[in-house]
Amino acid sequence: MQVLVSLSESTNKEKSSVIPSTPILKPDEDETAYMRRELDFSRLDAIYDKLCWAGRPLNINPLHRQKMTQRDVLITQQADLHLSCYDCARGFLLSHAKLVNSEADHRIAVDLCLIPNVPWERWSLFAADIIRKIPDLSLAKRFWYGELRLTRLNKIYYLCYGSLRGYHFGYNHYRPFFESDFGSLLIVFIYVTVALTAMKVVLACSDINSSPALQHFFRDLILALIALHFGRLLPTLKSPPADLTGKVAIVTGGNSGIGLQIALELARKGSTVYLACRNVIKAEEAVSRITSQIPASKGRVQCLILDTSSLKSVHAFASDWEMLNTKIDLLFHNAGIGSTIAGQEYSTDGFPLIYVTNFLGSFLLTYLLETHLSSDARIIMTSSTAQYGSAFSPKFSLSSMKEDLEPGFHVPVTRSKPSEPASDLAAYIQTKAMQVAFVKLLQNHFDRKSAETGTQNRRLVFASSPGLTQTPIFAKGREQGFSENLIAWVSAIVAVDVSQGAATSVWLACTNDDAVVGEGMGGGYWDRMTRRVSSIDMMSKEMVERFWLRWEADAGVEWR
Repeated sequence: MQVLVSLSESTNKEKSSVIPSTPILKPDEDETAYMRRELDFSRLDAIYDKLCWAGRPLNINPLHRQKMTQRDVLITQQADLHLSCYDCARGFLLSHAKLVNSEADHRIAVDLCLIPNVPWERWSLFAADIIRKIPDLSLAKRFWYGELRLTRLNKIYYLCYGSLRGYHFGYNHYRPFFESDFGSLLIVFIYVTVALTAMKVVLACSDINSSPALQHFFRDLILALIALHFGRLLPTLKSPPADLTGKVAIVTGGNSGIGLQIALELARKGSTVYLACRNVIKAEEAVSRITSQIPASKGRVQCLILDTSSLKSVHAFASDWEMLNTKIDLLFHNAGIGSTIAGQEYSTDGFPLIYVTNFLGSFLLTYLLETHLSSDARIIMTSSTAQYGSAFSPKFSLSSMKEDLEPGFHVPVTRSKPSEPASDLAAYIQTKAMQVAFVKLLQNHFDRKSAETGTQNRRLVFASSPGLTQTPIFAKGREQGFSENLIAWVSAIVAVDVSQGAATSVWLACTNDDAVVGEGMGGGYWDRMTRRVSSIDMMSKEMVERFWLRWEADAGVEWR
């Protein structure tokens, strides 16, 4: 900024007690603090991952182009409205150099008092020097994007933070607000009206009125959908303090996203944590990240190699754990994918990749590690609200995609063409429902074994829904269809952060509340620290129990 100010010809050579071209600055006010405040872009940095909905990277049109598109150029002292700290100042300079890149732009900028009244020749040399010497990657993150649409910034703040005033409230009276936003308000009104009407129709059905189970199911389904879309507006989930010193935990997929957050919270509570990941480099980086944040956890956080998409890797991990000869107190099945890459839809074992990664590998791993589980071990599977989708599918598939399947039981995933793989989203929904079915059946397995030995079972199994969370689970894959694109679009706006996504799983691992760990409470599906009726609860006991036989056959084990 001092370089820019020095371009303006001044007859006063004496040092001024105020910063030129600024609001009045008190003589005793710190100039550095003032400039840092004036160039504050923290509000934009907070929503940086969503700025793609408001503008394009490095998109800055010159001033004459702004005039051609009938845009008004307004004077403001609010820096975070510019094109709407050192790196901030450099970005501010670079954006002005790109805005004023012709003599016509220079005349407009001088007339609007955007730059000092200096000759065009001197400005052009100065601007060229700025563009040449300031690389884009050295700027504050806000300046990696160019022009941002203020209306879209307002919508991002509406949805992400529940701020009715949005990013910048430009109305002094309600009349112009309703005149300009009536269309959006009408759409929201219609959406809510249709949703409430649909709920009333559901509740009016005679079958539902005569079935408390159906009533509970649709109640929890509606609550889950509300939490899915408006999770950011709901109260923050907080796990109570707990001491896990001496506890040993395994977290699959613990190098990023929800798994990393779970591992971080467990380490903070004193647990010894093993990150079970397929990429050793990323796993070691995750260990370093945890220990840097929690120095006391150094030596208590380690990584082991595990690829749940490979049954061979699962067996190898179990063999490695056998050599460690360590009891397991907490087992988190978090590893999973939401999409596949073209040509890689199947695992090396011949199973659909999403099926074996999200579920079958976890099923086999639990079987192989059962003898190492402590007497009060807890197993927690990261499921999803998507499991409700299986309740409305006429073909709930537990697919190994083989031909020699039991007639009438196994239905292959629907294919649009014989040579094309099934929809990734359909497979994802099915595996999330399988996880819920598995925790229910596994809890029954533990209870039955305890009854046979005459001991009280203290092993508990839970399925946990993180809600719509900011993770890259759907980021990579084949050409995305409408459903996948819709999920990605909604996630970018309304998804909660990973600390909230992991909160319920961590809470299930720590809590001693009788309403959670009491008699008969294991085997349930939990969302936002509340037990919910799941899609599996609406299926017959016989049907759910037959799933276990399919999983045994696919994993090549007999687990009784």
